[in-house]
Amino acid sequence: LEEKNRELTSLNKISSTTRGRINLEQVKAEVIRGVKQGLGYEEAFLVAQDEEGVMKIFMTKDSPYAEVLEKELGLPLMDATFSLDSKNNLLAQVMKTKKVFIRYELSAVTMGALPDISAEQATQLQDKFGFKKFIAAPLVAEQKVLGVLVGMTRDPWIEPEAVQAFEGFADQAALVIDNVLLIGRLKRQNAELERVSRVKSEFLSTMSHELRTPLTAIIGFSELLLEGAMGEMSSDQKESLREVLTNGESLLDL
Repeated sequence: LEEKNRELTSLNKISSTTRGRINLEQVKAEVIRGVKQGLGYEEAFLVAQDEEGVMKIFMTKDSPYAEVLEKELGLPLMDATFSLDSKNNLLAQVMKTKKVFIRYELSAVTMGALPDISAEQATQLQDKFGFKKFIAAPLVAEQKVLGVLVGMTRDPWIEPEAVQAFEGFADQAALVIDNVLLIGRLKRQNAELERVSRVKSEFLSTMSHELRTPLTAIIGFSELLLEGAMGEMSSDQKESLREVLTNGESLLDL
């Protein structure tokens, strides 16, 4: 019951995340905390596409394992990427099949990491961390695969109920992440629309000023001519000039 309560509490936090946080990094951190605190895994990380479509790794900043991994990679985790080209790549299999996979070796999880982590390095890291099982679930929302959620545990066995709980948590997390991505896209689109509207307004204002100046001159001189300020004109000339004046005033109104 306590275990189930933790799971439900964690799912509830994920459900409410979108209302309280609309920052993608915060949402990812909340997802990982949910896996660790709610589902009882020692560590977890996300692999998901960024805005350029590159697969990036995400772990929480307070992770005791992140620093070790960064030393192995030789760069910050935020700069590390994943290639999905290899057929044996676990993450590629998870995303392609949209199914949960469980592996015993860390090397199966790190395959495809860039910079490369060799099988020997992965084995050494696994021995150092003491992890026995790795579970990977796809992040699927509206038929779109957003990435993979990976949980790591020192337990030698993951119960079927725990696998179902992890998969359900990943589904809920995917919906939240997708909502945050949607909010981000809408914000960028709104900003672009505001920019376009501002440019349009500036253009119309400039055009209005540039057109108004010569039209005012046309109307003014037409009125002077009709009043005879520059000499008498024939009736035909006056009639033509009235057309000029009328059309000029119409343009000015527009």
